[in-house]
Amino acid sequence: MKTHLSSRSAFQRFSVSAFACLTLSLTACQGVNDVLAGVNNTLGAVNSALGGSSSSSSDSSAVYVDSKTQASVVSAANKAAANGDVRKMFNEAKPAIEKMVATTACTDNASQLKRFADPDGTGYLPYPIQHMMYHKSGCTNVLRINNVKRITSNAFYFTVYYISPQSEETKTYLYRAIKQPEGEWLFQY
Repeated sequence: MKTHLSSRSAFQRFSVSAFACLTLSLTACQGVNDVLAGVNNTLGAVNSALGGSSSSSSDSSAVYVDSKTQASVVSAANKAAANGDVRKMFNEAKPAIEKMVATTACTDNASQLKRFADPDGTGYLPYPIQHMMYHKSGCTNVLRINNVKRITSNAFYFTVYYISPQSEETKTYLYRAIKQPEGEWLFQY
């Protein structure tokens, strides 16, 4: 009988110790969770600020651009042949061009492109996925950017060739880049 009581007492002590350890572990996990939630919120705010998007607007929701598409956009922009005065304009507009072209290559929602549209244009920028019957999912890639020609001292046009990595369908768009009075580059189709 005495051994039964001592093993029961040992079990209770073990249970209390295990419960205390579990409680401390869970408290520590809650602290880690709070820290990670704070980091996540901070990174989300930084991402929104750098991406120029606001979490309250569905039109400016972020579009995921995969690394292969981003690399194809940067490569095409770096290889784009532009001469004379248009070269200077193209280089000035290149960050905006790369962002617009990468978003266009990956979006399936025209409203996500409104932020790139010149207000004096149609307000519409097409995206290649809507015109590719056999492209099933994900981003398209950019084959090349060329045909860069000056229109005026604050505008030029260029052609972008998009390709589906799945079906190899292609779509070509001619864009006009227009420098706004505030210095921002926006686009017309």
